[in-house]
Amino acid sequence: MGEVVVGFIAIVFKFIFRVFFILVAVPFGVFFVFLKFFPEFSGTADFWFFSSFFAILVLGYALLWRPIIWITGLSTILEIENS
Repeated sequence: MGEVVVGFIAIVFKFIFRVFFILVAVPFGVFFVFLKFFPEFSGTADFWFFSSFFAILVLGYALLWRPIIWITGLSTILEIENS
């Protein structure tokens, strides 16, 4: 019984870590795209940079949210079935 509870807790922690990792990865991805394609614009770090960064970030989360949850959930389900 204890092994089942520990296994369930481990799966929940892995799921939470994966979602957290993705939540952090999207802003880094947007920032590095800005650095690669617009280096002068990214270096200023003024109002226009942060407003466009926030707009692209919200757009990225809106477009990628369902695939992120599907991939994370599917990998968690496959992990449960394999154990």
